[in-house]
Amino acid sequence: MKQLNCVLGKCVLTITMLLLFTSLAPAVHAQCSFSPKGWVVFGPSGPGFYDHIRNGFLKNNGECWDGQAPISTTTCGLSSVNVINFNGYHLSRYQDIEVPVENTQTQWELIYSLTANDPHQDGWWTTLEARVYNMSNGGLIASQTWWGNDGTLTCSRRTLSFQGNYAGKKLRVYFLGRNPTPADTVIRVGGITLYQSEPEPF
Repeated sequence: MKQLNCVLGKCVLTITMLLLFTSLAPAVHAQCSFSPKGWVVFGPSGPGFYDHIRNGFLKNNGECWDGQAPISTTTCGLSSVNVINFNGYHLSRYQDIEVPVENTQTQWELIYSLTANDPHQDGWWTTLEARVYNMSNGGLIASQTWWGNDGTLTCSRRTLSFQGNYAGKKLRVYFLGRNPTPADTVIRVGGITLYQSEPEPF
C-alpha cells in the first residue's frame, strides 16, 4: 500500500491537503458548559500542571468537543468510561482552547487513553492521529499516529509532548480516526488532558 502511495504521490498530496484544510476549517462550536480544569497539583508540594481541556472525560455526549465521531460508553478495567468511538472512515473530534496570556510555561503534554485493535493488521488504511495545531497561524505543532499494524492497545496511556510559548494563542486538539472495517476493528479515545508546565530541571 505504501508503494502505491508513492506512485500516486500527486493524488495523495491532494487528499492530504484536503484533510489538512478540513481539520483547520472554522466551525460553529459545540455547546460547552464546562471550564478548563486549570491548575492541578500532584501531592502536597507539586509539581503543578495547568490542564486546558474542557470535559476531558466526555460527559453529556461529548459536550465541548466538535466533530462527527460518536461518543459511546465502554469499560476500561473495572471502570465505565465515555470514549470517542471511531467506527467509520475519516471521523474526527476536536476542541479549541485559548491559552491565557499569563501562561508562559513551555512544556506541554497531550495525554489520552487509547484502545485500538485491527485484526487485519492494516498498516496503512487503519489509523488514529492525535494532532495539536496553532490556530493563530494554522501550523501543526505536534502529531502522533497509531497504525493498524502497531499491535493491540487496551486503555493505553499515550503522551504527545512538545514545547513552546503559546501564551495568548488559540490551540486545537484534534483526533482523526480512519476505520475502514468497523465490524471488527476498534479505535476508541478517552480520558483526554492537555497539560502545560515548566520543563523539569535536569
